[in-house]
Amino acid sequence: MESLKHHDPMPGNLGNRHLRPPLTALKFEVVRSEIRDHHSVRIQQGEVHVGPEPQQTYLRSCVCVGFYHSTLHVGALSHLTGFSEDGGHGPRGALRELECGLGRYGVRLRDCECFVVGGTDAARHVYDSAIRELRHLGLPFRELDVLGAFHRKLLLNPADGRLELFKKSQSDSPEVAPVTPDPSLACFHDHGRRVITGASLLFRNEALLQYLRDTVIPSVLNSSARCHIWCAGCSTGMEVYSVGMVALDCLDQYSHGKFELRILGTDISEEALAQGRLGAYVLTRQAESRYASLVQRYCERIDAHTIRIGPELRSRVSFNQRDIRQGSHRHRFELVVCDHVLQYFTPEMQIEFLQGLRTGVGAGGFLFVSSPSNRIKEALLADGEYEMLGRNFFRRNWATPAVH
Repeated sequence: MESLKHHDPMPGNLGNRHLRPPLTALKFEVVRSEIRDHHSVRIQQGEVHVGPEPQQTYLRSCVCVGFYHSTLHVGALSHLTGFSEDGGHGPRGALRELECGLGRYGVRLRDCECFVVGGTDAARHVYDSAIRELRHLGLPFRELDVLGAFHRKLLLNPADGRLELFKKSQSDSPEVAPVTPDPSLACFHDHGRRVITGASLLFRNEALLQYLRDTVIPSVLNSSARCHIWCAGCSTGMEVYSVGMVALDCLDQYSHGKFELRILGTDISEEALAQGRLGAYVLTRQAESRYASLVQRYCERIDAHTIRIGPELRSRVSFNQRDIRQGSHRHRFELVVCDHVLQYFTPEMQIEFLQGLRTGVGAGGFLFVSSPSNRIKEALLADGEYEMLGRNFFRRNWATPAVH
């Protein structure tokens, strides 16, 4: 059991604080059981929930502000994304909704014990804005920096005042032994881990895979004897192998000679890359139904729900630990992919990552970079170096020098 770091405003800010229940009743614990064993209300991105029942959320790299009333055994959770200020996505809107929900139980925010559970540097601006808003309202709170993918499952049980963070289970990481709990929680303060989002799925982005089939592979086959692909911020490697399966399938259909396919996956998390090198994953129903032929051809079955990437594809894939901002100064790729990464960062940080990505795109090469911000598109099109071929999909002109 571990206490969260406590922040208390000046005593005058809260009036009759002695009328509230104690602000140390909430118990925090890192556990290794499976969150799916618990019957609880699941709070999605941008949502809030208030009530006496157990409630959970999957933080990943987002932020949670929660409240607990130990006398009435009422809990309240929010899932802040920072994507907008609408509803529960931003701290101010979430706190308004939480206040209304608690009001139905005759409880004010200041009557409750408050906690903040943070994500990675990707969501640092959301975390900081939540802290500022709590301080502006004069609310005491306790905080824990969770660092995204490490302990990303959160369960609040108002019945016993327990706040639990769950480690990744065996089902999430097949064949990987569970990590021994760190009683010092030093892992929470490892700044090298604070740009980890931990988000990855097999065959997640159909648009990317369609661009690969319809544009990238046919174009490369017409002009080169190789296709080198860089998947930046690849997490546990599922995107790498998804791209690889589609690329291999296309090459088998269209290539009539010797052709070199190489795929590099990079991420800042060595733990995630270790899973990528292992190449064993739980297969979702959607992936299994829509891509059954590829899974059957390029993967091996471990059990009914788990697959391992086969040797034909694994021999073409490598993984390296790298911050995207370091770029690629020794190699140019026919395709650079950065999907489901930048949306967790501020627009200013997105531009920093974009500069690193651009160093890897060869002349005539393709760049797929997804972002909710228009600044990425504006930056790529501003100097005429790139043309836009589709949503999030760009091609670098042949005549332009690479960015360094």
